[in-house]
Amino acid sequence: MKIMYWSDYACPYCYIGVTNLKNAMAELGIDTEVKMMAFQLHPEADKQRRIKQMDDMAERYGVPREQAKLTLARILAMAEDAGLTMNYDQVEYANTEDAHRLTKYAQMTDTKKADELISRLYKAYFVDGIWLGDHEKLAKIAAECGFDRAEALNSFTEEKYIQEVKSQEDYAAAMQVHGVPYFVFNEQYVVPGALNKDQMKQVLVKVIELEAQDLGIAPGAACGPDGCEV
Repeated sequence: MKIMYWSDYACPYCYIGVTNLKNAMAELGIDTEVKMMAFQLHPEADKQRRIKQMDDMAERYGVPREQAKLTLARILAMAEDAGLTMNYDQVEYANTEDAHRLTKYAQMTDTKKADELISRLYKAYFVDGIWLGDHEKLAKIAAECGFDRAEALNSFTEEKYIQEVKSQEDYAAAMQVHGVPYFVFNEQYVVPGALNKDQMKQVLVKVIELEAQDLGIAPGAACGPDGCEV
């Protein structure tokens, strides 16, 4: 089975969605590569700016704090259901281009280690409160996953891996992907948004059995340029 999904590190539903997918795969005994494709919710974001995620949400989307809290409550409940703990009070929003560039370097170097790196970057952002604009910390995480620290740092220089990131974003645009996560199974079965583990198991079973082109699964929660769903 071939699985790929578009995702942004700043998207909580992406972290939840891929966690549920991998847990569903484990329970079904499915062992196949799950490839992350680059998608930036806000590519225009200042790379030097550091702001708490909650403050950014209220400021960027012009939503009242109470509405932002409702969105956060839903996110935290879904995360808990997936077995994740998010420390949202520590999360600092970041332009994610460099994290995606590091991911492309990793995927082109060692796919298994790259998968570990992706998981670590999600955790770094949503659990450990690490700002993804910090190149030194990104390189340290890469080294802990078995990559060469100097080469990881080099991935941030000049125009390295920017074209690879842009190509995957252009591919998403061609497929009319407007929100993430966005999962594609065997290059034909599409699941937009984060589903829970049981729903993901249903999807995997249906894909394996090739029962129908339309999976019959309602879209899950997603984040788009205008914010995360409440």
